[in-house]
Amino acid sequence: MAGNVMEWVNDWKGGYPAEGGMDFAGARDPGPAFDAPVKGGGFRSAMRELRPANRSTTYATIRSAIAEYVGFRCALGEIAHPQYATGDGKLAQTDPVGLEIAGIKNLVGGRAAKLVFVNASQSQRHLVYVDYRRAPPQLVEYGDVENVFYPVISPNGQWVAFGTGLEGSATGSSIYLRKLGNAISAVYSIGPGFIPRWWVDPRDPGHVPDLYEFSGR
Repeated sequence: MAGNVMEWVNDWKGGYPAEGGMDFAGARDPGPAFDAPVKGGGFRSAMRELRPANRSTTYATIRSAIAEYVGFRCALGEIAHPQYATGDGKLAQTDPVGLEIAGIKNLVGGRAAKLVFVNASQSQRHLVYVDYRRAPPQLVEYGDVENVFYPVISPNGQWVAFGTGLEGSATGSSIYLRKLGNAISAVYSIGPGFIPRWWVDPRDPGHVPDLYEFSGR
C-alpha cells in the first residue's frame, strides 16, 4: 500500500510517552491545534517518507482537511486495554474525552460555566475538569488520584471536593479537596467520608464556602 495515499489514524497527535507502554493509542487529549497525524507517504512523497511509521510533522492536520494524497487506514477489531500519552509524558488508561461545545450556551445560558465529572475505565476513575469560559474550552484530567467518586464544585467555582469510594462500601472512603486549575494542582485530605457537600455560612459577610461531608452511614 506504500505510495498510494497518506493514511488517517484515530489518534490525536502528541509526543510519545517517556516510559513506553503496550497497546499505545496516541495522545489522550487533543492539543491546541486539534492536530491528528497522517502516517506513511502518498504518491507525491519521497522514498524516505513511505515508511508506515512516518507521520506528518511540518504543519497541523485537522480532521476536516482533505487532499487527493490523503486517505485512511482500515483496521479490524479493537484495542482491549489501550494506553494513552498525557501531556506530561506519562501513560493513562482512561479513554480520551470529547467536548460538546456548541450546546453548552443553550444549556446554561452562556459560556461562563465549569464542569467536573469522572472519566472511568476498568481499573481507574480520574477527575476531569472543563472550563467553558476559555476559548477553546480548557479540559484537564487529573491522574494522580485513581479512585474518584461524587465530585462537587464549590459555590464560588474555585474548588472541587470528592470521595475515593462508593457510598457505603466496606473499604471506606476519604474526602479530598482540589483547587481547580492546571493539571498539577495540589490535593488536600479532609478526612473520612463518602459524599461531600458544600454550604455557605450565612453569618459570613463574604459568603466564603466551607465544606461539609456526609459520613455515608
